[in-house]
Amino acid sequence: MNKSNAEKTKVLYCRTQAEGGQACARLLEPYGERKIRSGLQKRNQSRAGKLKKRLQGGGRPLIFEDLDIQLTAWFRERRSKKLCLSHTILQDEAVQMFNAEEDRELFKGSRRWLMKFLQRHNFRLRVPTTVCQKAPSDYVQKIVDFDV
Repeated sequence: MNKSNAEKTKVLYCRTQAEGGQACARLLEPYGERKIRSGLQKRNQSRAGKLKKRLQGGGRPLIFEDLDIQLTAWFRERRSKKLCLSHTILQDEAVQMFNAEEDRELFKGSRRWLMKFLQRHNFRLRVPTTVCQKAPSDYVQKIVDFDV
């Protein structure tokens, strides 16, 4: 009996929440107690654990992995020097870096690639602020004066 994932999820949810009633009994009937227990056991013992729905590590491998690492280092270097970074600057540098070798003319540096790159490395292009990051020296006194 081949059931869809949505139906299996409903059954497991019904079983874990210990909901009673005829609707739950109808859902559990075709599976049997043994299959439901093994499904719960697999779900609880998975690598992702009880909370995650998807396993990490899936997906297509990078084609230009070494160049991706170089671009990441370049990005971090620019960020540490507090130099300007934008989408176009990053795309231009990526295209220049990836197509530097003569045999590599495949890389286009599309907008989608850029968004995936930023997401993959958890980068943000927000400008780091430095003004007013520290509390003033008379911080406590100002709060006391404000409350009174």
